[in-house]
Amino acid sequence: MKIAVARGKGGTGKTILATNLACFIFLLNFPGFTQEKQSGDFQEVDVHEFFIQMNLVENEVLIDVREYKEYRKVRIPHAILAPNSSELFRLADTLDFDQPLFVYCDDSNRSTTACALLVERGFEKVYLLRDGLIAWKKRELHLDRKKLRRKRR
Repeated sequence: MKIAVARGKGGTGKTILATNLACFIFLLNFPGFTQEKQSGDFQEVDVHEFFIQMNLVENEVLIDVREYKEYRKVRIPHAILAPNSSELFRLADTLDFDQPLFVYCDDSNRSTTACALLVERGFEKVYLLRDGLIAWKKRELHLDRKKLRRKRR
């Protein structure tokens, strides 16, 4: 595919190949070409690896991205609730970019989106619990089942 740019005398045309355009677009998204900091992708890990990594690192943050009504019934101990993007960003603003973040929901659908947002925001060590709390429960790992009070509106 060719894109016409200009026509000279005698009907000869100057054209740019679509590959040149594609290269230009690639360069615009290349981290070294722009000043924006780009970090790697998050790591989707199984329950075993999630548990091990969480216990190996220091200063980790465990983030539950489920709704409050789910969180108040059962959660992984010491998890911080961030049920929507505004709460997630509010929490993220208090953290260091190199701080390890461990993110989960019930089945890893919402947490996948949350992890992508955190990586886009500049966080470098983001771990996603594959299959979420469902997988955690299947492995019969410790859960905090203490009922929390209802939120007042």
